[in-house]
Amino acid sequence: MINKNVIHIVVLFLIFAAAKNTCAQKTLESGLSIPVGDYAGSEASAAIGYNIRGGWDKILNNNNMGIALGAIFGRNKYNVEGITISSGSWSYFGIETGVLYQVNDQINLKGMLVFANGTSPAIRANSSGILESARANAFGFDLRVEYKISKVYISGNLLSFAPVFKYNGSNGILMDKQSISTLGLSIGYIF
Repeated sequence: MINKNVIHIVVLFLIFAAAKNTCAQKTLESGLSIPVGDYAGSEASAAIGYNIRGGWDKILNNNNMGIALGAIFGRNKYNVEGITISSGSWSYFGIETGVLYQVNDQINLKGMLVFANGTSPAIRANSSGILESARANAFGFDLRVEYKISKVYISGNLLSFAPVFKYNGSNGILMDKQSISTLGLSIGYIF
């Protein structure tokens, strides 16, 4: 069986390859995914992780405004100190579209609408399941700043969405809305 992370990375590269022959800017970046808010708090207990993003940007009519498309994948380890349990990771995969404003030749600002799929960690103690992993979809946003240095750029972003996970428990189905918010710090390459 193919690992779902491999599938996410392949989708990123397929999006990039499909945009290869267009007259626009294609990007590929990777970096830190730093949990913020409830996602970093005691309920979600997400640790610093990583993200990978592929993007396609097009400036329209030489007026510094354009469109931006992208796909993003990230993973944050479940991190609870002082408890000896094995756990999985939080992860997400999303597609995004939005507007691009080119401040100057070096700085781009983006406001993106994201449709993301989040996966909660599986948590186990002594090989018995305490909480099984769950998946859920939600809309959210991704606010981005990119600073170009030739073909290399650095970026910062705030990604946020709030899926509602369904867990099967001993007392029936448990519904849990979890805010997944990260600050991203990445380095990328423009093709």
